[in-house]
Amino acid sequence: MPIEFNGLGHTQNTRTRNLDVSQSQSKQAVANTEKATPGSEVQPRGENLVLSDKAKALKDIEVGLKNKPDVDSEKVARIKAALEDGSYDVNPKRLAQKMLDFDKSIF
Repeated sequence: MPIEFNGLGHTQNTRTRNLDVSQSQSKQAVANTEKATPGSEVQPRGENLVLSDKAKALKDIEVGLKNKPDVDSEKVARIKAALEDGSYDVNPKRLAQKMLDFDKSIF
């Protein structure tokens, strides 16, 4: 036994379904206009989007990040100079700990 969902049978394809829905919405809009009293306007029903404060803050951060360069050129120059003159020192324990911390933050 086929199951119908929202009045749509298993034989109805997506194109037909979308056409039926848009025709139904058009008929409803005409019916709403006809029901309106003289002098009153029928306001179209739309969708509203309200962003939370957190979403707004994230958007501000995104804009701020877009204005910053992808690479800190000064830091790269300092590290290059330290590598060239041999003064760049890697602390293996600190490096290993940072790798572990990063791994924990991902998983």
